[in-house]
Amino acid sequence: MLKPGGECHRCCAAGRSGCDAGGEAPLFSGSFPVPDRAVLPALPLPPEPGGRGVVLVPGPEGGTLMLDASGRSPLTAAAECGALVLACYAPGVRNLAGCFETVPVCLDGTPWEGDDPLYCAAGCAVRYWALRRAGLDEARAATEAVLGDGGCSPGVDAQRSEAGS
Repeated sequence: MLKPGGECHRCCAAGRSGCDAGGEAPLFSGSFPVPDRAVLPALPLPPEPGGRGVVLVPGPEGGTLMLDASGRSPLTAAAECGALVLACYAPGVRNLAGCFETVPVCLDGTPWEGDDPLYCAAGCAVRYWALRRAGLDEARAATEAVLGDGGCSPGVDAQRSEAGS
């Protein structure tokens, strides 16, 4: 089965004219260790004051960036996709375009359900390429593709709306 974004990769790899890779051709070589969410609870991190997770980064004015490995949601699934793409990235070996084309894809539209390995929503590679063609650099396109408004991860916009109301 062709993963989203694969048509652009094949076009570019074949050297055909009219392919617009947004300034980069996918680069992917070797393999990378896929992060495993099962190790998250065992990380030596301090507990979050509310008891909902662990503190990753203490923030200003008492705020924190925290992780709750037990509370999966559309937003945590998007963050897992971002972590997967970043784990894949290796300058000169694998670029973000190659990683988006290669990481495992959730085709059922609910990447936060179940205990499957980390993966990205089906539309992430397509969204990444659209943002690259729109002129965003690779880092900004990757961030916006996964976590931005109208991003590729289903349910994130709705979850943000619920939290804001």
